[in-house]
Amino acid sequence: RSRRWPSSRTAPTPPTTGSSGQPRITPLHPVRAVDTRLGRHPAPSTSGSTAYSILGGAVPADATAAQLTVWASGSAAGGYVAVVPCDANGGAGTATVLTSASRTTGASVWTPLVGGQVCVRTNVATQLTIDVHAVSTPRSTLGATATDPVRVFDSAWAGKPLKAGTPRTLRVAGATGMPASAAAATLTLTTSGSAATGTV
Repeated sequence: RSRRWPSSRTAPTPPTTGSSGQPRITPLHPVRAVDTRLGRHPAPSTSGSTAYSILGGAVPADATAAQLTVWASGSAAGGYVAVVPCDANGGAGTATVLTSASRTTGASVWTPLVGGQVCVRTNVATQLTIDVHAVSTPRSTLGATATDPVRVFDSAWAGKPLKAGTPRTLRVAGATGMPASAAAATLTLTTSGSAATGTV
């Protein structure tokens, strides 16, 4: 069914695809495109949606879709942050982050861009961070297969916490919900219950 786009908005350009119909992507070193804590971007509004441009720097100007990680922190209370299409019709959210007043929460999403922007809605005052990990452009050549989010490992469930200075190898290809033939993957790494401040 066709959709009419108001003249004040830009219709999303479909991601670049190959002959098989697979999206074509270009991986990036993580780029922090938005960080409202620094004052250069407004905090998301609790009435309506707030648009954020993710283009610039290492993010190509002709990107038509992007793999993002959206973080919420400093929330006034529990609630949600939803990534939604930047069009007048609203539409269903493509990713939802449940906020917490006591910790930083996040979620990953592959989303089309409208005029280089993503839009966010929230029902609670919060700070927002958006990192870009991959984009689709007319020059992208790497084929990608989208999957529903899959938890390939949880040290808390496995009863095997990471030890400082000890490498841990995790199998991703062939894990539940992941193709055995996967040669690369976009992952979200989350830490909790740390004994002290450090890095993973």
